[in-house]
Amino acid sequence: CRQVLLRDAGIITELIEDVILRTKQDSSCDMRKLRQAGYGALCLWLQTMRTGVGLRGSLGKLLPVMLQDAESVGAATVELSSRNVKHQESRKGHVKVQESLQPEVRAQLCEQALKALSALISTYGTVMEPDALREVQSSVIHLLLRIQQQLQQGSPDALCQPYHSPSCRQALYALLLTLLVHPHPGCPPTLSCTVRLFSAGQRDSCIQ
Repeated sequence: CRQVLLRDAGIITELIEDVILRTKQDSSCDMRKLRQAGYGALCLWLQTMRTGVGLRGSLGKLLPVMLQDAESVGAATVELSSRNVKHQESRKGHVKVQESLQPEVRAQLCEQALKALSALISTYGTVMEPDALREVQSSVIHLLLRIQQQLQQGSPDALCQPYHSPSCRQALYALLLTLLVHPHPGCPPTLSCTVRLFSAGQRDSCIQ
C-alpha cells in the first residue's frame, strides 16, 4: 500500500497542506471541521507511510496554524455574521449565533491539531528547526501550567475552552510525552519540568 501511495505522495501532501492552510483565516464551523479533517488526514498519512514524504518544507507554515488551534481562549464573545444579522432583521427575536463559537467544534479541532502536532514531532522531531521545536515546547508547557492552575482553583468544567474537554487535555499530555521521547540535539527537552507536569496532571479529577 505504501509503495502505491508513494507515487502520488506529492499530490496527497499538497492537498492536505492546502486544506489546513486555506481554512486558517475562516472561523466558521464548516471551515473548522474541514481543517479538522485535514489534520486527521495528516495523521493517517504519517501513520501509513511511516515517513514525512513531502512535508518537511511545509513545517514552518503548518506548525503555527496547529499551535493557534491548540491555544486556549477565555469566555467566547458572540459574533454575528452579516448574513445572520439580515436573518435576524427579517425574523424578529431570532438570533443565530455563529457556528464557529460552538465549544464542541473548537474542542474537536483542538484535539485533532494536538494529535497532528504529535505525529509531526514523532516524524520530524530530530530534524526540525530548533527554534520551531522550542516554540512548540514553550506553548505546551505554558498551556499545561495554566490548565493545572485553573484545576487547582475549580472543577474541570470551569477550565478555559477548549480544555474543559478531557480529550483535549489528554492529547496535550500526549504531545508533551512525544516531545520528551523525540528529543532534538539542539533543543533538549526540559525533563524536570516535564516530570513535574505529569506528576501534577495525575491530580486531574477526570477519570478519562
